[in-house]
Amino acid sequence: MSTALPLPTFTAGQRLLASSLQQIITWATFKDNEPLLRISQTTTQTLTTAVWTSITMDASVTDPTGMHSNVTNNSRATAVTAGWYWAAGVVAFAASATGTRGARFAVNGSVVQGSAQFGPPTASGSLAIAAVSMPIFLNLGDYVELQGVQNSGGNLATLMATDLDSTLSLTWRHV
Repeated sequence: MSTALPLPTFTAGQRLLASSLQQIITWATFKDNEPLLRISQTTTQTLTTAVWTSITMDASVTDPTGMHSNVTNNSRATAVTAGWYWAAGVVAFAASATGTRGARFAVNGSVVQGSAQFGPPTASGSLAIAAVSMPIFLNLGDYVELQGVQNSGGNLATLMATDLDSTLSLTWRHV
């Protein structure tokens, strides 16, 4: 479904038409299958120093409406229904004692203002930086990407661990 339909309104004495019933059924079916996405990274990715990079996501945890491909443009989550989505994402970084780390969202390649968040390096152990969770409006076909940045002075890889990897989640909220 490309657009969530509003429910019909009725007035006293109005005849109930099959088209109104079908609209109610369509809405209920949509509500049972609202776009929901959680994707993650299972292969490390090298991030060049001081360059915002879209994080590749090669595993779909849940994607009942087909918003993501694990192979083609796998950094993207593409809206199948227009509306407001709640976005959440985290970039996991390998250990490095220098520079800072950051995460943010981009829509169609343009930064989502206010979504960036930064953290300090860690000499040992892993570090995960979450982009600021927020509602993001997407038109049909728009795509969201989680981006990461690091400025360690050299290349730095993302990280996968038992309880830590880069993930992106979207939940459709309303039109």
